[in-house]
Amino acid sequence: MSTSCRNAFVFVIIFTVARLAMLAASGLYLLPDEAQYWVWSRHLDLGYFSKPPMIAWLIHLTTAVGGNAPFWVRLASPLLHGATALLIVPLVKELGWGEKRAFWAAMLYMLLPMVTFSSMFMTTDVPLLFFWTFSLLAFHRACRTGQGRWAFVTGLLVALGLLAKYAMAYFAVGAALYLWFDKDARKRLGTKGGTAIVGTAFLGIVPNLLWNVKHDWITFAHTASNANMSGSLFSFREGLVFMLSQFAVFGPFLMIALLFSVSFLLSSRKTAGAGEGADSFKTRVYLHAFTWPPLLLMIGLSFLTRANANWAALAYVGGLLLAVEWMLAGGRKGWITASVFLHGTLVLVLFFLSLPAMQRVLLPPVNVFAAQQRFGATAEVVANRVGHFYPDTTVMADERKIMASLVYALRNLPVRVRMWPYDRTPANHFELTQTMTRDEGAKVLWVTNIRANPVVVGKFETSRLIESLSAQSLAGGKGQYYIMELTGYKP
Repeated sequence: MSTSCRNAFVFVIIFTVARLAMLAASGLYLLPDEAQYWVWSRHLDLGYFSKPPMIAWLIHLTTAVGGNAPFWVRLASPLLHGATALLIVPLVKELGWGEKRAFWAAMLYMLLPMVTFSSMFMTTDVPLLFFWTFSLLAFHRACRTGQGRWAFVTGLLVALGLLAKYAMAYFAVGAALYLWFDKDARKRLGTKGGTAIVGTAFLGIVPNLLWNVKHDWITFAHTASNANMSGSLFSFREGLVFMLSQFAVFGPFLMIALLFSVSFLLSSRKTAGAGEGADSFKTRVYLHAFTWPPLLLMIGLSFLTRANANWAALAYVGGLLLAVEWMLAGGRKGWITASVFLHGTLVLVLFFLSLPAMQRVLLPPVNVFAAQQRFGATAEVVANRVGHFYPDTTVMADERKIMASLVYALRNLPVRVRMWPYDRTPANHFELTQTMTRDEGAKVLWVTNIRANPVVVGKFETSRLIESLSAQSLAGGKGQYYIMELTGYKP
């Protein structure tokens, strides 16, 4: 192992250990989505309402080792990000770009703003990025060597990526673009190799497909509904916000370098010729093929409807390597230094903001976590009230985020947590599986952000307000939550 590769390995290991320490010191409640994933992990399955099953499997594994505290729910996140950074080293070497670029790429991956933020929570992007990076390595090797085993490995990794998040399907677009351009790679891979990749990936995802068939394609329907094309069909503001957000997700210097790498690709085409120059050009094409489809598609979608800032995260594995190549090839070491300093500062800032002492005193906009922390803070207050005054009752919510947080916060108490039974097609996991019944409605503690909602109150004989909770006093967020006692449910 060369010095650069050894340094990359040491840096990633040390930084991952540091992230684990930061995670242990964190005072952040589980996000509502994290709490929902934890609920799924209690009942292993081949699919779930809004996501494929991988994230629930991972949480089940880590919590089986150490328990259900937030640290153990999130443990796989920094570990998988560290593993992804380590995979970048052999990926860069596979591309023929040398060990110095491998070192900087691995280091910068660990410092990416999206990775820093993501390492603090457990999200579906974490395993997705791992399998995407591994697939880039395996697919390039399959195309370079023509060995069937690497085609099978690629198919398996793509299947695992799809089980993490359906966005892994972008890999098919990148692979098709690359093979369309590079006839030599297409010839080496051959029909057998392509069939092995597609066939293995399909077989790997079949169990989840069958689960969706059994449940009326509920996960796919939810994924499609995220696009929300029912509103205005064009929003310049939303598109502009999404594009600017990518500079925050990837880092400003790296994003500018990625944009310049396009001109680098075009200029290198003229001088590619044969031999090493042609190989370098094809390597750039390979990475661009897997970078721009998800990014451009999400930019386009953002002008038509909403697109979350992380929806193009897959673009930034290949994008990072292209940015690093452009900076090092042009002797722009200062750009790398600036990125390391800026992103490293962000790591420290987010760590201090996540500490319990900071969460108790900081308010928005300084407390960037406040908006999502109000759910966990409210649920903790409810858990304290239930434990002392309402040991034998049903706790009810009427909204998914507070419901997920309540189920997690009340996990050790002998109470039932139920969702209000809306008269509609289930819109989330809890409406599908945990709605309240007549037998559970004799005495209900209702947690809501809509005081005395007549649709709900009208279904009970009595109602009274017990407590009003300001989200700002709880976690610095906005809004109000009410705890109401209801009796005599009559559906």
